[in-house]
Amino acid sequence: QNDEEEPAIQRTRLCPFMVNKARVLAMRIRSRSISNGLIHVTMEALQNE
Repeated sequence: QNDEEEPAIQRTRLCPFMVNKARVLAMRIRSRSISNGLIHVTMEALQNE
């Protein structure tokens, strides 16, 4: 396997709740496009960390 992929995968597994939170909030922002909502929520989550 590719060793370069391991850090990214481990980092993703550290914050599964952030992924779920982003998905839920994105679905609530139906007035906007899902992609824009997901980007907005992700940036917000990163700033709140």
